[in-house]
Amino acid sequence: MIKNLAPAYLVFLWVALHLMGLKSVAQDMTGIVSDRYSGANRGIINPANLFDSPNCLDISLVTGSFGIQNNYFYLPGGDFNPRDILDFRNTIYENRRDYFSERDNIEKITGYQYGRLQGTSVLFKYRNHAFAFTNSIRAVSSARRIPQHALKFTMEGLSYTPQVDILYSEPRPFSMATMSWAELGIGYASNLSRHSGHEFTAGIALKRLWAYHSLAIRSDDLIYFVDQDRDIFLLRFNSTAKGALPLDYNNTQFTGSEDLIRGKGFAFDLGISFTQKLRYRRRSFERLYTVSPYEPYVYRIGFSLLDFGSVQMKENTKSIIFEEAALIWNNPNIEEYRNIDELIDDMESGLIRGEIRRTEGEAFTMYLPSAASLQFDYNLGSNFFAYFLWVQDLPVMKNRVARPSYLGFIPRYETRWFSLAIPMTLYEYRKPRLGLSVRLGVLTIGTEQPGGMLHLNDMDGMDIYFSISLGLENCGRKKGKINPCFNYWK
Repeated sequence: MIKNLAPAYLVFLWVALHLMGLKSVAQDMTGIVSDRYSGANRGIINPANLFDSPNCLDISLVTGSFGIQNNYFYLPGGDFNPRDILDFRNTIYENRRDYFSERDNIEKITGYQYGRLQGTSVLFKYRNHAFAFTNSIRAVSSARRIPQHALKFTMEGLSYTPQVDILYSEPRPFSMATMSWAELGIGYASNLSRHSGHEFTAGIALKRLWAYHSLAIRSDDLIYFVDQDRDIFLLRFNSTAKGALPLDYNNTQFTGSEDLIRGKGFAFDLGISFTQKLRYRRRSFERLYTVSPYEPYVYRIGFSLLDFGSVQMKENTKSIIFEEAALIWNNPNIEEYRNIDELIDDMESGLIRGEIRRTEGEAFTMYLPSAASLQFDYNLGSNFFAYFLWVQDLPVMKNRVARPSYLGFIPRYETRWFSLAIPMTLYEYRKPRLGLSVRLGVLTIGTEQPGGMLHLNDMDGMDIYFSISLGLENCGRKKGKINPCFNYWK
């Protein structure tokens, strides 16, 4: 009876929590990576999980995740219209005041955009080894700790009266970055030891990267004010901007697919996991050849380092560095500048002290959104599981795209052909959120912040993720027997 009530119970829980205003963030596709039957996609959060799949062969035909999130702009509940997505520029720039509301009590603004489209990926287990082959295209943009007053001047113009003749000081860094790249990866995991029902597993994923574009802007120290004449007085400015964009810098025209690859690099993921099996089976010569390839577990603990790597950007690069700069920028009008050099020339004409350096064609390094992650999965019985997840952004380098940090709890009901998960996360350790993920047969689809799209609450982001995956158990079974080549030792 418990099994029959499980799907209805989780649906009821999701509706109840959403009415309390909860929602979630989806960059790591928590509804997919927590699923034991997600094949190579389990390695996204920890490469050691490749070995823990019940499937000995899994082919993920396509996997996608797309979303955007911020803490400043939002749509009041009920105002979302999907048609506005098709007219993005008009909605964002021309009709912003009629469409978006702004949270004026947010002093530091953060925002993230992410997209992942993964092609056919394969997970294959052989004896005590698991191998995965993946390929994907990813795009990530991030904004961290952007001061509200700087954004207001950008959106409203320099004549924004409430902020004129006010001295603003930002000694702490804030940044914006974006990068898109393709990656081809190979993953490996192995059961290193087994004793008294305990298993210790380690995994690694190595990835080759090809970057299409990147841009990193960072301010380390800023003191300024704007006067009544729309003149900007930069009293101290330490900032760096480095980019490799699909643009002609002389006229800012989009160059399309010309020189498609602007940088190359490598990255890796590392992971370990400790598993307590449901029961202990003695390893013997007989069982070595007859044991089933998967056993239930009581709990599993994992730790991983994700997206450690970089891309060396070499093509169509440009950098601008302000070092201890102080200047007066007289009544600038961004629309009048034909390219970035004209803008910098105008700023240099008012330079009082410090230095502004410009370079073109000089290579620079762009880093991926690296993070540390801790996972804990507990088997509640009757196909119920409780999955806990922690992801912490690691700002190890300056020129990098960031990722949101969060704590997650994902209760789920799971069988081989059906699963229902309810991801609940504490986004950036401040904001509780709620999502929903469903797997039916080979198709998984989910979203981690559907409330705004369903007009249940205000919407400050939107996302969707999906996967089509085919799995096979007992690959070596022939006429009721198991081929020992596909077995792993118990």
